[in-house]
Amino acid sequence: MELFWVLLIIGLLLLVSMVKIVPQNHVAVVEFLGKYERTMTSGFNLVVPVFERVSVQINLAIRNFLFELDAVSKDKVQVRLKSNLMYAISVAKVTQYWYELTDPKQTIASFVENYVRSFVATQTHEELLEKREEISAYLVQHLNEKFLAWGIEIQGFQLMDIVFPTVITDAMSKVVASQRLREAAMNEAEATKVRVVKEAEAEKESRVLLGEGVAGERQAIIDGLKRSIDDMKGIPGLNTHEVMNLIVMSQYFDTVKAIGVSQNAKVMFMDPAPEGANKMLQQLTAALEANKSEELVKTVKKS
Repeated sequence: MELFWVLLIIGLLLLVSMVKIVPQNHVAVVEFLGKYERTMTSGFNLVVPVFERVSVQINLAIRNFLFELDAVSKDKVQVRLKSNLMYAISVAKVTQYWYELTDPKQTIASFVENYVRSFVATQTHEELLEKREEISAYLVQHLNEKFLAWGIEIQGFQLMDIVFPTVITDAMSKVVASQRLREAAMNEAEATKVRVVKEAEAEKESRVLLGEGVAGERQAIIDGLKRSIDDMKGIPGLNTHEVMNLIVMSQYFDTVKAIGVSQNAKVMFMDPAPEGANKMLQQLTAALEANKSEELVKTVKKS
């Protein structure tokens, strides 16, 4: 009776040892007497007690491998790169990953650092800032095939930060600042140019309009004087000289009136009497006759 219970307990223990539960997104490598036998997937599995054993359980989820490395750029600037390699283990090549790599992380780090340094050596430190995506594409292209042979699938590579020496960063900041100042000065100069041109165009247009207005005013005055002279010629007893005197006197008083009511009028000394207009007419006539005499003399000399 006691032997029965002993055998029952041994049987239960053997049965329990046969059952293996593999977690979700994991696989288990099974060895038979020390040699690879098969790979168990997630869920309920059975193994042969004593003869078979689970060598390792491998997580198939995507892993992050963060690391920093120092490299020298094409223009001899030492830079530090902070990066993250995302990779996963291929189900079809679990045995290569487990049996061929003694230290997977060290192997991954060595290859990544080698290829990153090779790429950085072909670029200047300024070009590195613009080629983050190119670095990632370069690594994925050159490392993916090598890593697949060991069951490692590269999911992506992120270059999170590029650190330059303080001297380089200060120099780059000064260059950027000078460029911004130059652009600001150019924008300000362009704005000043536009403003000056617009003001000149406005001044030109105002002078043209002013000239047209003055010309129109003079033409209107001439037309008015012409009509006045024609009307006065019809009055009996008036000759042309008297008509001109009358018109000049009328214009003289109109001018004195306009100056008096103007808000911007200055102090002027004029003779308000009618004789003032007569003197002005005599002076204008004398000036015209003197001008005609000079022109006549010049014509005689030329001939």
